[in-house]
Amino acid sequence: MFEIPHVGRSAWTARLLAVLLPCLLARPVPAQEKDDPAITKFREQLADKRTDREKLRLEVLSFLRRNAGTPAGVQAARVLGRLPSPPDHLDAKLIPDIERFDWQPKELVAVLGEHRGRQGNVVNAVACSRDGKRIASIGNDGSLRIWSTANLRQEARVGVSGAGMCLAFSRDSKYLAAGGAYGGLYVWDVSKKDPVLTGSFSIGTTPVYSVDISPDSKVLAAGVYDGFIHLFALGEGKPKVLPQLSGHKTPVRAVRFAPGGKYLATASTDGSIRFWELGKDVDKDGGKEVGQVEGQPKGVLAMEFSPGGGTLAVASNDGLVILYTVVLPRASRRTQFKAHAGLLSLCWSPKGHTLATCGSEGTARLWDPARLQRPWAVVEGHYGAVNGVMYLPGTDRPGTNGLVTGGADWTVRVWNVTGARPAERFPFRGNWCGHWSLAYNVRFAPDAKTVASGGEDLSARVWDMTRPKPVQIRQFPCDAAVYTLALGSDGKTLATAGASTTMTLWDYASGHKLRSFKEHPTYIYQLAYTPDCTRLLASSGTALLLWNANNAREISRFVQHEQRINTFSLSGDGRYALTGTGYYQYDKDGKIVMKGSEYQYVDCSLRLFDLQAIEMVQEVKKLPYPVSNVSYTPDGKQAACSLWRGNTHLWDVSPRGLKDKGELATTAPWAHIHVFSPDGERLATMGNNYQFILYDMAKKKVLKQWSFAEYISGVTFSPDGRYLAFGLYTGPVYILRLEEPPAGSSR
Repeated sequence: MFEIPHVGRSAWTARLLAVLLPCLLARPVPAQEKDDPAITKFREQLADKRTDREKLRLEVLSFLRRNAGTPAGVQAARVLGRLPSPPDHLDAKLIPDIERFDWQPKELVAVLGEHRGRQGNVVNAVACSRDGKRIASIGNDGSLRIWSTANLRQEARVGVSGAGMCLAFSRDSKYLAAGGAYGGLYVWDVSKKDPVLTGSFSIGTTPVYSVDISPDSKVLAAGVYDGFIHLFALGEGKPKVLPQLSGHKTPVRAVRFAPGGKYLATASTDGSIRFWELGKDVDKDGGKEVGQVEGQPKGVLAMEFSPGGGTLAVASNDGLVILYTVVLPRASRRTQFKAHAGLLSLCWSPKGHTLATCGSEGTARLWDPARLQRPWAVVEGHYGAVNGVMYLPGTDRPGTNGLVTGGADWTVRVWNVTGARPAERFPFRGNWCGHWSLAYNVRFAPDAKTVASGGEDLSARVWDMTRPKPVQIRQFPCDAAVYTLALGSDGKTLATAGASTTMTLWDYASGHKLRSFKEHPTYIYQLAYTPDCTRLLASSGTALLLWNANNAREISRFVQHEQRINTFSLSGDGRYALTGTGYYQYDKDGKIVMKGSEYQYVDCSLRLFDLQAIEMVQEVKKLPYPVSNVSYTPDGKQAACSLWRGNTHLWDVSPRGLKDKGELATTAPWAHIHVFSPDGERLATMGNNYQFILYDMAKKKVLKQWSFAEYISGVTFSPDGRYLAFGLYTGPVYILRLEEPPAGSSR
């Protein structure tokens, strides 16, 4: 047995520990890898307690940038993982209570932005419970959200099939009904904290445009594209189907019960408004048409009875609001006025003193029915169309203080409207509130001191990660939704692109625009910087474009793709790009081709490009399904690849060939997100089951798995691999801490 000599044992031990400690502190290094001399020096410095940790971190980052895509670069990433970094300061205890939800992972340490009022897609309709406690909104993605009126905090989220089109609370605030774009009708009991679905019906395959519930909360009416009015009896258990009402020849766009509940008004694109009398026992007596008003040549979009029932306001497709004096079952035209060029919806205030309208130009307007020459107030703040408007119960002018709007900018907003200039109750303006809508892309800065994010709200934002609670410090106004962004490894420039044909380069520190890159064939879906920051790679339609980052000149355009580029990945050294394509095959009539029950696809391919030689060097065609995502490993030797079906596969990638090495069976199926940690040891992936998985590449097993109540995008690791950042479809950006900070961190 080997024995340490007694004489000089302390000195000998010190020398031994000097050799062993770096190995003990570092993540394991595969046996086949040999340390670069610089890595050995970094490990020695790491073991020395006297080393300035921040200085060493910056040295390792600089080395990593110069050696990106090499074994030495991967080794440097492992050293970096043992050093303190700015996000170590983040304190989860400082996340406000209003931003905390039961479904959030325990690893969450920061929320950048806010949840309240963020729908996660275009808001098509809003509704307010009659007790004034809750607001409901429904969006293009089918999500129905219930918010607290007091603070606009989300209380619940349910969904419908397809886009949500309309909403209505019952007068007793017990039921909430919604209609969908594909004929779905849904009813929930919302009397308790969590909504309970009491009934769902397929009343066609076309949109349900309007729903309303009778004043006694016993009958639900729905207007449908097919021209029929569907009735249901509400009570304990599942709603009961009642006889339909027919008479309209074209889609029914609005259904409204008159106060008292005896009459139902329905309006159609055929230009008519019909009044129906419902029997006392509607199960047996049904309903019969008792009156009709013609003369809406452009068709009706929406209508509302005044609270007393004496006036019916009708919104038509030509932007006019027509007011009818109503003595049911008759109505006579009283006056009309132009409300908006693109009128979308309207509602009365609780006492009928004000009529609110909303339109496609992005405003809601408040009108005094006695003076209709111009609105007495204009509500401004939404970007894009305001699709829904509703007064909060119990408020009116004078003293009116509650109006709810929902817009195409994916937000729900509440306004105080006591004066001539309405004020937002929970302001969306200002740097502190974050993205209004989907954060498509998120990136850590090379030094990890900041995080950049780009979103649907036409902005890119920068967040300070050096504080216990992050704050937004910069905002870049963009001309279109920001689908993608890229940060230079030198930390000096930020490139943004998305729903336009122009890419923009910004000075990261000042926020000034440096230059624009134009003439992309279509929208720009993905960007990547080469490690030396001299070139930018962009995918736009079927083209992969390589740009000179310093003068915005196009270097090359790769056009070998037959279909739109779904995904690409740049090798760590910046020399190679791997692309994935594939889409449905269409016939000459524009219909998807099927053989039996199977869809047919075209250009399901992987292609490898040499950006230095400016040529395509490899191509793998006739994959069974389109490629959804590809991602290089940090050393550039392999790539994760997912198709529209099945689990993720690992491929060997080199100029000598592309070779499928088989599936990673425990990763997410149909994955649309792949991100490798900087050291290549872990893979973050998310698929069509919306399970977000952290996968151990060496042990081939799942390390962590999360389920989110919201869709996520733009996943990125911090440079040290200890943090994950990603955006939610509703706008906030989340930071997860995967490992506790190392010894010596100042946290």
